[in-house]
Amino acid sequence: MYNQTAIYCRTTDYDAAGIAKQCNALVRFAREQGFANITAYKDYGFCASNSKRPAFVQLGKAIRNGKVKWVLVTGVTRLGRDTAEILRWTRENGVKIYVLDIGQN
Repeated sequence: MYNQTAIYCRTTDYDAAGIAKQCNALVRFAREQGFANITAYKDYGFCASNSKRPAFVQLGKAIRNGKVKWVLVTGVTRLGRDTAEILRWTRENGVKIYVLDIGQN
């Protein structure tokens, strides 16, 4: 069982259906795999290059405060465009990321 799990969902435009699709897939996967204490962070209408996304900032604070150990996303680009930067960020903060590819077109 995994503790302190965050799911992060983001769309570039205000797409409630897109956010719902991401979140539903991640929650289903998390439950199937035994992840616990799931908290959803959702950003509508923000591009990945914007590091001041409200839910992303909130997620970062939760990670730095030791409240999150796992972050689940549908694709690495949900977190940001610079994969090397994302990997550095995860190492520095002691968080693990699981990327679930849901086969979006």
